[in-house]
Amino acid sequence: MLDRKEEQRFKQNLQNSLDEVPVPDSLLQFAKDVPMKYEQSSKEWAPRAHRVRRRRALPKVAAVCAVLAITSLGAMHASPTFAEWIKDIPGFSIAAKWLDLIPGEDGVRNAKAHHYSPFEPVVKQFDDMTVSISDVYLSNDKLTYKVFIKSDNLKEHSFAREDGTFAADINAFSYIVSAPDLSDQSRGGGVVIPSDDEAKEPTQIIFNTIDLKPEDVKKFLDRKPEELAFHIGIFKTDPVDYSSNLIDTLEVKVPFRHTDWLEDEIIPLNRPVAVNGDPDIKELMLERIKITPTDMYLDVKIPDYSNYYLTFGRAEPYLTDDQGGIYPLNYASPHDIPRYRRGGDGNLLVFTSSPYFDESVTSLTLHLNGLLLTEREPGGKFTISPNDSFPKEVSFKGKTLTITDAYYEDVYLHLKIKKEQSGSNELGIQFSASGEAKWDDPELKKWRASGNPTDAGYARELDDDFFEALVFAPKQDVYEIEMIRSGDYIPLNLELPIDLSR
Repeated sequence: MLDRKEEQRFKQNLQNSLDEVPVPDSLLQFAKDVPMKYEQSSKEWAPRAHRVRRRRALPKVAAVCAVLAITSLGAMHASPTFAEWIKDIPGFSIAAKWLDLIPGEDGVRNAKAHHYSPFEPVVKQFDDMTVSISDVYLSNDKLTYKVFIKSDNLKEHSFAREDGTFAADINAFSYIVSAPDLSDQSRGGGVVIPSDDEAKEPTQIIFNTIDLKPEDVKKFLDRKPEELAFHIGIFKTDPVDYSSNLIDTLEVKVPFRHTDWLEDEIIPLNRPVAVNGDPDIKELMLERIKITPTDMYLDVKIPDYSNYYLTFGRAEPYLTDDQGGIYPLNYASPHDIPRYRRGGDGNLLVFTSSPYFDESVTSLTLHLNGLLLTEREPGGKFTISPNDSFPKEVSFKGKTLTITDAYYEDVYLHLKIKKEQSGSNELGIQFSASGEAKWDDPELKKWRASGNPTDAGYARELDDDFFEALVFAPKQDVYEIEMIRSGDYIPLNLELPIDLSR
């Protein structure tokens, strides 16, 4: 247990990180869509435990758990190359097929295969609740860990899904985890899976990577610590207003052999990469690559204050080494969301596993098939009326759009756009009505107030030959339509060598 001062500080840190997220109808389908949409929005009720001590309500905590759960679930993939059952989690027996779903798991196994485990796994019992913490890895600026939880509350308030995972109802406890020796950040989320024994007991797995300040890591290491403390906040959700109350805080200390800790390899690159033929981006810069025992991190820079940002996930970049190793992009990493770094003037791409322990590897190759560009502000506009003669051509950023029809229905101006190439499924343009009318119009206000969803105006595939864009706007004779590049794919097909100079 924590003393009162620690607990109050823990609760305050949690309050500072709360936010709301929408809830999808299908958790697993949403998880599959995450890497493509770069969105973090869902809800996964996590387990909780015992000893109810009433605390001040903290609204929205469950949503915080959810967004992290779905971020992680978005990168699920299976790997048949390891033993079927995992035996090294104290107090738990978990099928490897479930751990294969965890983003970055191959990197953890790579470190273990080279006998690098400076933090010892630990299990602790709290009344009916069993907590195990394992796979703890600390780099110069990141902390990765897994928390495994079993409890009577989880058994009572969870039920099996068709895919073999468990869902938990509103009465199940949820958790927020922090490592106060290193950071004030608190994270939740995870997935509930069955144990591999006959009981098939539901087991909560919380898996996270927390960004740290390098100076905080150095300060921690300078103390020559022999353990790292984790705090686990246990919350109960109010079924009426969905606020969450902190009912208990647990502490689990993980033994740490600081003399075994290995520092990251940081290799400056400062390599420009030309992007030919695009009206907006002319060049990007590979700034540096960082190689850790579990992952690799590639800094990609674009010019400061650009009117665009980049994403890479759907372009499926990957690294290879000169010994045949392949390192895929970790789609669960939030670092591919460009606003995460310096206001959006670059990206940090995370690749799973690394050649950290293989001294025979002297070079890498970045396979960059392409990138996706999104403007921050509209880059063009045109006027159109449902009474115009069609087809009507509109030029935008080197593209000629052929609009074959425009009509108003309900609260949308519908634009039908002919594909330049039959079968293409994306246009990479978002359309919106200019001006303030869409916010001030009484009918549109009524539509929004009724809780109706509002289409964002992305051009979506209508059939093999046409796109359609729905522009939220009041009914009028003539419309001024703004255009913005959104997720516009730019093919590159580059193979860029990276000398490690080890």
